[in-house]
Amino acid sequence: MLNLLRLRETADYANNPELAPESPVSGRAAFQKYIDHTLPFLTASSGELLLLGNGGPFFIGPTDEQWDVVMLVKQSSLDSFMAFASNSEYLAGIGHRTAAVLDSRLLPIVECQNGDITSAPVDPQPAGESVSAETVSFRLLGMFSAAARQTMTDSQSRFLCTSYVGEQPLGPLSINAIENGNVRVVTVLYDTENIRAQLHAGTPLDGVVASLKAIQHSETSFPIAQLKQVVWNDFLSDVVFTYDAGSRTKRTTSQIVSADHRNSLLLAIQDATGKHLDCSDELASVLAVAWSRILGAVMAIAGTVVVTTLWDPARIGRVRFGQIALLLGREGCAVVGAVIFAGCSVSAWRAIRKRSRYYTYTIGEQGG
Repeated sequence: MLNLLRLRETADYANNPELAPESPVSGRAAFQKYIDHTLPFLTASSGELLLLGNGGPFFIGPTDEQWDVVMLVKQSSLDSFMAFASNSEYLAGIGHRTAAVLDSRLLPIVECQNGDITSAPVDPQPAGESVSAETVSFRLLGMFSAAARQTMTDSQSRFLCTSYVGEQPLGPLSINAIENGNVRVVTVLYDTENIRAQLHAGTPLDGVVASLKAIQHSETSFPIAQLKQVVWNDFLSDVVFTYDAGSRTKRTTSQIVSADHRNSLLLAIQDATGKHLDCSDELASVLAVAWSRILGAVMAIAGTVVVTTLWDPARIGRVRFGQIALLLGREGCAVVGAVIFAGCSVSAWRAIRKRSRYYTYTIGEQGG
């Protein structure tokens, strides 16, 4: 298993307060606690930590993507891995990982023999099946979700996570919860640092919401039995819930930044409904991935053409920021427009090259 991990600046123990240290620690320190806790169980399952290292900028790769820690873990078989992953003593400390990790990738690898890449399948998946890597990963998560439930206390029997909208600290706060058979999506517009601190301190969500003013927040709540589908993508932090509301189908959008929290959400849905989640994925369209960048490029070139071809100092001086345009002059405005156009175009090209995908999880049949 190849692990790529991006760590938080400060560890977030909101979902596992029983593991939280007395004073705040860094994401790196929390992940070290996870490693120290995990290694004995990994060794006991015939596993081996082959590589643990600090990451950095790509030598060849996206300039806007960086992983803080890289791990390569070897298991002798899938059965050995599942024995390790379902160990209740191991799961009791997995909260350190959740607190530490902001984003992650987990890639199953099958070792090839004698340097021949044709000697083993590229995708370690069941013979005869054609499924995505996302589906395979979720199946692995689902296989030990029952064991994870056995380690939960009553205070952990719900799913709760918080994310700042647009990943802007102190901006609007998105709260996602599954409790008492309901899915709750709450968006808090201001005083978000205080609200987040209350939740991290263990204040019940009902108590926090009751203290909010009507203009301070919005909430969508529906029975989890009405949930039909969850959709997200790998280029935004949006999570879209689709659910039945009488004779209508409704959607509500929330924010979940952490990949670990998204996976925890799926397991919580599976646990609460007792049903399997069927995963599918598709390539995101160019407009979906880069529409804002493309629009920025178009507006930059259009604005540059208008300003430079219809240059009228008297008229420009009367509009907002017109004095800045006059200070730059016609040629200066053209240069600024060209720079903005180039920046938006390069950003759009990078977004398109990532070949981002949508992931759809549909509520399936009753679980076994």
